[in-house]
Amino acid sequence: MPSTDVPSNIADASTVTSTLNVAGLGGVLSDVNVNLDITHTFDADLEITLIAPNGTRIPLVLDRGSGGDNFTGTTFDDEAATAIGAGVAPFTGSYIPESPLSALDGLSPNGTWILEIVDDAGGDIGTLNSWSLALARGEQTALTDVSGYYSLNSLADGSYSIRQLLPAGWVQTAPPADAAQVVTVTGGIGLYERNFGSIASNSASGRVYNDANANGILDGGETGLSGQTVYVDANNNGQLDSASATTLNVDAYNVPVSISDYTRSLSYAYVNTTTAQTIIDLNVTINITHTFDADLEITLIAPNGQRIPLAFDRGSGGDNFINTVFDDESFVPVSAGIAPFTSVYHPEGNLSDLDGIDPYGYWVLEVVDDAGGDVGSIDSWQLGLTLLSQAERSTITDANGDYAFSNIAEGVSTLRVLPSSFVPTSPAPGYGRDVNIYPGSTVADRNFGL
Repeated sequence: MPSTDVPSNIADASTVTSTLNVAGLGGVLSDVNVNLDITHTFDADLEITLIAPNGTRIPLVLDRGSGGDNFTGTTFDDEAATAIGAGVAPFTGSYIPESPLSALDGLSPNGTWILEIVDDAGGDIGTLNSWSLALARGEQTALTDVSGYYSLNSLADGSYSIRQLLPAGWVQTAPPADAAQVVTVTGGIGLYERNFGSIASNSASGRVYNDANANGILDGGETGLSGQTVYVDANNNGQLDSASATTLNVDAYNVPVSISDYTRSLSYAYVNTTTAQTIIDLNVTINITHTFDADLEITLIAPNGQRIPLAFDRGSGGDNFINTVFDDESFVPVSAGIAPFTSVYHPEGNLSDLDGIDPYGYWVLEVVDDAGGDVGSIDSWQLGLTLLSQAERSTITDANGDYAFSNIAEGVSTLRVLPSSFVPTSPAPGYGRDVNIYPGSTVADRNFGL
């Protein structure tokens, strides 16, 4: 999809913009690439930015290429193998932009796109010859708010089938299971009350009752006991566990990894947690041998794809990162450090941005060498995780002694009643009720006699 208001002259110390109007496209953005062709006799004079219709600014290249000339058939693509900072003019081929274009994912493709070129020095001029966008689109999604409401906006005219994605253990009740809400949009008129109903079917229920004859059976006339605490004993230790914090140190498993000029080097760590946990604090310790630290852009990538810059082109001509700790609680920014970095520093970004996520999965340390003349290696690195384990689920029996749990995890779970002034008769003291939960299962009559 090319721009039509080119070519445009690029004068010294000036700003040039070119627009590209997009209309009538359905769906939302799932991937954006930018192609451009620029003639200029000093590429490092240029700062090139893509501006989306909603105003989001994505820097593509900022003063790169030294005194080299031209961008010839240049593509900016998050999936490229080479960062633009590691490229050499004339820039030909595909490069990772200065900032991820993935920040535009989920937006409507329609509207006015702008390519902004700032020439921030004198002595050299050029021409924006052409530029275009490659827009991949996916189906539009929305999350319900705390009240269960959702909204799908900026739909082009046409007919749509709207469906809900349910978590495991839930089934749709309205419209009938797996059916869609079909809507037709004409003239941009809003449509409302396209509702969905669902229930949690991975459930277990029962009654806590007064076993008057102590025979372990709920007989007619035996009454339910209100106010009794029933809980899901996730670790089967016979106790109702509250939320608790634990620490976990995880080392990279594929080290050392060499760092060559103008390359991106990757090292991995795997976090294997067997219970539901979330991050409440994260530190990163690295050991990198390199003879020119300022060549390096070091980024931590979480399992969910979030990128946290640790150190970008710091340390001037100094060497190495030796037991370097990145910790949000440090008062010393890495920009104030001196190579070799041997202390505790606040990273370029904030590791606290990862608080609350599940740590399970593969973590990546990405090191981009964006200059020539010096090489090295990722020798080792470690994640220092403080994790919060979720409290075990519990509920209180109602006036009839009844209780219920919904959306229980698949597999075998054990239900127990907290000790009280009553003596258990069914099951025997110290035992619980096992329930085997599978997708869509509903388990009833898991009763407790006291």
